[in-house]
Amino acid sequence: MNEYTTGPTIEELLDSAVEAINRQDHGSARSLARQVLAVDRDNLEAEELMAVSDNGSVVQRLTLLFVDVVDSVGLSTRLEPEMYSTVIRRYRDEVHRIVATYEGHIGAAQGDGLLITFGHPTPHENDAQRAVSAGLDIASEVAALSRRLRRKFGFGIEVRVGVHRGVVTIDPVRDEVIGVGANLASRVCDLAEPGTVAISEAVRRVLREDFTLEPLPPRSVKGFDKPLEHFRVLAERTEAPLLSGPLVGRDEEVAHLRRCWEAAQTGTLAVPGVVFKGEGGIGKTRLADAAIAMARQSGAVVLGIYGSSFHTDIGLRPIRRLLEATSGIARDSDPAQGLRQLRSEVIRHGLDPEQAVPLLAPVLGIAPGVDYQPPSATAGRLYDQIADTVRRYLIAATGDGPAMLVFEDVHWYDEDTVEILQAVLSEAPGRLMVVITGREVPALTHCTTFELTPFEDHHSDLLVTALHPDLDDLARRAVVERCDGMPLYIEEVVAKMRSAPAESTETGNVPDTLYEALVARLRLNERAWHVIEAAALIGSQVDQALLAAVVELDRRAIEDILDELTRTRVMKPFGNGGWRFRHELLREVAAELLPPSARKRLHTRIGTALVSSAADGTPEWPLVAHHYEQGEQFDEAADSYEKAAADARRRGALNEARSLLSRALDSTAKLPPDTQARDAREVAIRLERGFLGFAAAGHASVDAAADFERCLQIIDNHPGVEMFATFSALWSFFASRGDLRRSAQLVDALRTNIADMPQWYQAVMDAVVGSLALFRGELNDARSWLESAAAAIAEMESPEIDGDWYAPNDPVGGMYALLGLTRYLQGDLESAVESFAELEKRCQALIFPHGPFTECYGRVQEAVVRTHAGQCAQAMELAGRIAEIATENGLDEWVMISATAAANAGAKAALAGPQPDMAALGESTATLATLVQVWRDFELKAFLCWYDAGLTAALLGAGDVQGARRQLDMALQMSAETSWHLFDAELLRLRAHTQDSAVDRDADLENALELSRTQGAVVLELAVAADRLRIHGDRCRADLEQVIARLPADQDWPALAEARALLH
Repeated sequence: MNEYTTGPTIEELLDSAVEAINRQDHGSARSLARQVLAVDRDNLEAEELMAVSDNGSVVQRLTLLFVDVVDSVGLSTRLEPEMYSTVIRRYRDEVHRIVATYEGHIGAAQGDGLLITFGHPTPHENDAQRAVSAGLDIASEVAALSRRLRRKFGFGIEVRVGVHRGVVTIDPVRDEVIGVGANLASRVCDLAEPGTVAISEAVRRVLREDFTLEPLPPRSVKGFDKPLEHFRVLAERTEAPLLSGPLVGRDEEVAHLRRCWEAAQTGTLAVPGVVFKGEGGIGKTRLADAAIAMARQSGAVVLGIYGSSFHTDIGLRPIRRLLEATSGIARDSDPAQGLRQLRSEVIRHGLDPEQAVPLLAPVLGIAPGVDYQPPSATAGRLYDQIADTVRRYLIAATGDGPAMLVFEDVHWYDEDTVEILQAVLSEAPGRLMVVITGREVPALTHCTTFELTPFEDHHSDLLVTALHPDLDDLARRAVVERCDGMPLYIEEVVAKMRSAPAESTETGNVPDTLYEALVARLRLNERAWHVIEAAALIGSQVDQALLAAVVELDRRAIEDILDELTRTRVMKPFGNGGWRFRHELLREVAAELLPPSARKRLHTRIGTALVSSAADGTPEWPLVAHHYEQGEQFDEAADSYEKAAADARRRGALNEARSLLSRALDSTAKLPPDTQARDAREVAIRLERGFLGFAAAGHASVDAAADFERCLQIIDNHPGVEMFATFSALWSFFASRGDLRRSAQLVDALRTNIADMPQWYQAVMDAVVGSLALFRGELNDARSWLESAAAAIAEMESPEIDGDWYAPNDPVGGMYALLGLTRYLQGDLESAVESFAELEKRCQALIFPHGPFTECYGRVQEAVVRTHAGQCAQAMELAGRIAEIATENGLDEWVMISATAAANAGAKAALAGPQPDMAALGESTATLATLVQVWRDFELKAFLCWYDAGLTAALLGAGDVQGARRQLDMALQMSAETSWHLFDAELLRLRAHTQDSAVDRDADLENALELSRTQGAVVLELAVAADRLRIHGDRCRADLEQVIARLPADQDWPALAEARALLH
């Protein structure tokens, strides 16, 4: 601040006094110091200059940086001395490296603090800037060091940095800097928050526009009477764009827009897209506004789809906001009302509501069961259908005549919205023009791209003149020089000058930085500032009702403030009841000005308001979660992310759902440790994420298994629903990988802790026990358990258990599938068919992913039965149905399994009849061999022995005895390792046909016959007995007659018919 209208300033008097002392002219120095004290009686630097003695020391006005470790005493007591010494050494090494870069000088250490001078011994014209830049680098590098320490050792280190510019006495011999300036640097450091840089008013005065600062309330400090004015350095200030002004300097771009619009009006626009790309504030939105004006002057339809920096990871969020606007769906609309409005909207544009509404409703977050049923397709297929419907809606909503779609800020779009944008560009009719803006724009086709650059000086001058015609030449030139051709910079600087015309006649009064101009516009009054800071955190588009709820103002009050913000060009109306900042950078600066405590408090209030304002409690849960997370309300954040994941799952977006659950886990990790509530939430999240992992990637998902293993660690041995859910998932995982030992251990543990569970738990556990018995080849026991479980389930009328079972395979559906297989293996095909019919009925009642996953599983078991029975055509039809279900629902694992089943059935069909079809056999055998090896490589061993048997039979049919023997050896070894003995009798029967000697052949057949009888595998016994009759004739007839006699009389299938024919 100037103390005189003419003559030297206080700063200049102090500088002259310092120079006088260093010339050893102490009399002049004291005279100059007295002049300062005559104006500013409390000026400490002048008092120190009065007291300086003639002792050879150097007095100098320097910029000083003080950096100190936060709570260094506490850190030293918590760490071992060697560790503490190492950490402090690393911190000092970082400081020395950074200070050397900026050519500062480190004096003697003061404890763990370091005092650094800039301007001595090497002076620079920008020492203050160097000091502050060094301080920012120190804070940043120490924060990075702290993160590494936390990851590795579980503790961190923080520093404070203070910068002051003042008079000090330098002792060059001792390399000491003493005096009030050094003391003030230390006190400014004390005022800094951990990890930040604070500066004094003396430094702020010389920094000009180089840094972004946050003014802090003056505070009293030790040893000084007056409160100390200080500032937090937020960052080095980058070029920030200003709000768009009159359209100048974009003649080529405007001409292209005009040509495109003229072509759209005649329906002949060949390249629909126009992309404006460039940094923030370069004028992209201004050009988009020009295009919109052209369209509206023609009376054309214009629709805008806007990106938001808060919502880059929320799928189709820009589309949702558009649908809400065009359908008239308000934040407080209940789902039924919203659905009616959506239906009216799609009908208005000629779309079939029965097809479009179920696909657009999930985009709006409207759950099924309101007034629509979810489409049958899910997962990847559902996503494609939703995207296609959105594309068709966008084009339909533009009508039949010339129209324009404006996609703004695409650098904040999620990838699904980008895909829809590309689809619109690819299929846009000749009447539709598409305008796109973004700082960075993804690769798009059917577009003409303009990369915008800063104005030349004459264009900048034209813009300044258009904004402020009365500005004099000197001030106008200053604006042009300072703003570097950025249109938005120019507009903001001029706007501030127009707000204070009395100060605008001198170039020195032109704002030094864009940041100051933005802050000046935002800082209207206390009441308006509360609205601004809330709006800044809500996002780029602000719902008025939500804003009023957050700031707790009634309708009249909020409207008055928004009118004021409109007049001062801070905000502008947008859509129906919405508001936007006139530029995103205004919002960003407003958000930066908030102190952390206020920011956290506001984020929490926004999250709460979003929930309470939703009519039925179904807001945009990812957005709610974001605000709770920023407000450090981590329990609420985790809960909201879970709800968001449930919405994504209903849309078939499994990857998005899993990502949201991962974020829920991140929030859960920040809850107080070792609490029951935290453990319970982590288990619930991991159960759901693991379940979706199995559904998406199949049983090969080791990540899903890791989630369930972690649940086991947390649960320990505490019985309950969570333990059952975890064990149910893990037993399925281990069984699929052939690890029956681990599966049995889990099942035993479940049965031990099942007493207090609902009735259906017991039936399901009986089915699981029966399943394991089946896999081990204990068919009599398996059938007893499975039949008992089926009877119990029938009495309960097929209970609803979807939400309590975290294996992807529904246990009731799986029970029917394995019961069908067991019944067949015991010779009762008709009963097996009944089981498969019950399976289909069960699957029709299940939701995704249990329904399609279980149906695939059951159809595979039926394909095994049909193939073994010789009904190969039916088996191949089943394989085709499995492929359809799997493809429709994005179940890639089942696509491969269906191919395996088809190849197996195809190989057996090729061998049927008197003359094998060798060409078909060769094709099926090659496919089957490849797929069997893939499953072996994936270590998915469930039922692999069945396909090993099928491949062996195919190789034998092709005459490759050695290849068949190798396959059998691998299969039998795997059987021994895993205890999966279900098809051992079949493998032994086939191995008999690879033996060189009759003795070994007969031994294998004898063993196979005995094993099949012991296991109760009647149809496998039938195959062995038939082979023995073919080889040995009538002396083995009795065995075949006996096994056929044990079969129900009404049974008939091709393999049985062949066996009967041998007896005639």
